[in-house]
Amino acid sequence: MADVFVSYKREDRARVKPLVDALSAEGFTVWWDVGIEGGAAWRESIRRALDEARCVVVVWSAASVGPAGEFVHDEASLAKRRGLYLPVTIDDVPPPLGFGQVQALSIVGWRGRRVDHRFRELAAAARAIIAGDRPSQPMAPESATKARSVVGWRPWAIGLAALAALLAAAGAWLALGHLGTPAGSRIAILPFETTDSDASSRSLADGVGDEVARTMTSVGLPTLSLDVGRAGNGEERDETAVKGGAAYALGGHVQRDGGALNVSVHIGDPRTHAILWSKNFSRPAAEAGAMREQVATTTVRVLQCAFDVINLPASRFDNETVGLYLRACDLRPDYDSQDQVRDLLRQVTQRQPRFATGWAKLALAASSARHTLPADQAAAAERESRAAAKRALQLDPRNGIPYIALNDLLPSPGHLLEHQNLILKGLSVSPDNAVLNLREGDLLSQVGRVAEALVYGRRAEKLDPLNPIMAAYLTGFLLSNGLLTEARAVNERATTLWPDGAFADFKGVRIAIEARYGDPDKALALIADPKSRPAEWEPSDIDDWRRRCLIRKSHDPAMLARYASEQLAELASGKSAPSVAMSRLSALGAVDGAFEAAAKASPADTLETGFLFRPTDAGMRRDPRFMPLMAKVGLVDFWRKTGKWPDFCEAADRPYDCRAVAANLAPS
Repeated sequence: MADVFVSYKREDRARVKPLVDALSAEGFTVWWDVGIEGGAAWRESIRRALDEARCVVVVWSAASVGPAGEFVHDEASLAKRRGLYLPVTIDDVPPPLGFGQVQALSIVGWRGRRVDHRFRELAAAARAIIAGDRPSQPMAPESATKARSVVGWRPWAIGLAALAALLAAAGAWLALGHLGTPAGSRIAILPFETTDSDASSRSLADGVGDEVARTMTSVGLPTLSLDVGRAGNGEERDETAVKGGAAYALGGHVQRDGGALNVSVHIGDPRTHAILWSKNFSRPAAEAGAMREQVATTTVRVLQCAFDVINLPASRFDNETVGLYLRACDLRPDYDSQDQVRDLLRQVTQRQPRFATGWAKLALAASSARHTLPADQAAAAERESRAAAKRALQLDPRNGIPYIALNDLLPSPGHLLEHQNLILKGLSVSPDNAVLNLREGDLLSQVGRVAEALVYGRRAEKLDPLNPIMAAYLTGFLLSNGLLTEARAVNERATTLWPDGAFADFKGVRIAIEARYGDPDKALALIADPKSRPAEWEPSDIDDWRRRCLIRKSHDPAMLARYASEQLAELASGKSAPSVAMSRLSALGAVDGAFEAAAKASPADTLETGFLFRPTDAGMRRDPRFMPLMAKVGLVDFWRKTGKWPDFCEAADRPYDCRAVAANLAPS
């Protein structure tokens, strides 16, 4: 079964081939009739492919619109009846009678570049149809004359949830260069330059822009690709971008340095030629493909913030303010940089006091920063966070970010109901906020409702696929549900996109997946290779993970007993924490040692509970001491009050009746 069936007149084959090639490069499986002999077998092959296709791109040309294009007409009619019809024109001709109700996308003069906004529209529309989002009612003739390209696919089918409210009044699908995207509200993707004659440099330079455009489309951001090949210098390219309606321009340079490829990326104002944000990347030349994805992912995360500004016409942001905001966005996931983020956002809100998202992100940065500050400074950061959250909600009551900050300010651990109520309140006004979805998933995983946690985790990652934190949490949720293969895949992709571990220790997670859940021999091989393990690991970290793998592999009771004794000794000397020791011992089946470690917990050194509901820790859950421990940490009280119990209590093979056991426990 192909994703896309291309219907065209054979005389147009040479002109259609670049379209087929571009769709294939975009990741679609494409069927067209090249290589099939004529006759009955040819007709049967076409009909079978047409019946199985998930989207039908019909290419209207001077040849196919006339009587000689009857086969194309027939294929288009069938596609329309099935709701799979996606028309394009390669000549300046209207579609035949009966096919004008859905506006065709003109790609007249298209040169085969995937960054061209017309191809981006086509690719996005194809994805929408493949996802099952059928065309809406045909446009009225007067609407069709105003539309520049395909209209009628609902925005949420192609990941435009963040922009859906903006488009509601227009009632149109937002694609690249489409109705609802006014002039000056797009990002121009300029060709990346290289002075190297090296083939890998040239290939990377050609591919980075395409990858950025594809990534922008995947998260619903409109782009503007321009033919600036003849522009002699940067200022001439900027002038072309301005004439094309760009608010900002993205460009960069690729250079080879020995065995490494270096990429510099910048976002600028094409009107003033000012650089607003820039970043450098370097990886071995052999990793050019992974580097292309890494550059695109990082850059588009910052471009998402650029649209926070673009979509606020009432606020005129000067370049310095935009630059400050983009720098804050670039640092956002790295919680070691929260002081710097907080300072940048303070400047942004001082310069733009009515910027609700700026205040909301300041509230979040301040709430995060307080964890690493002395008591007096932490109290000041908490006051700043509450004030910023209040201001953000005054400016925009439907902004979900302030609720994340306010949730962080609640006492933790404990107070589970207050945490959940605040998260759910935020979701009620901002259901598509990825972090709020993630927080609800994390809370549910901590109380043992791991199946529901995975639902929220998947939704969070879908809403914000470019955020490494989403991938890190989703991996944990998958492991809690026993989905080892998918967890590996999510973590492997994250390791490719974020190889330096600045946002999450994906290399360490890869080792932990195999050491705790998968193949201990594979984990040992990763531990032994300096390139495969986190660079910051100390010798003691390497030794500990190696020993845990050997214990799992050997099933040696004596080896496990020695390890448990050492872990408890480290805990007693203050070199470890109760949650760390309990987690390590529970996963290896040292249940007595795990409960002994748990008994050392205190209000100042509390227990994490999420790992206790993973498949590897079933021994803890089966033990009679488990429910009293859960009562001690407040989970039994939460289960009682919500009326929703952890998944293992509802399983057919549950070790005991959780409700009956809980009834005999004193309230916490």
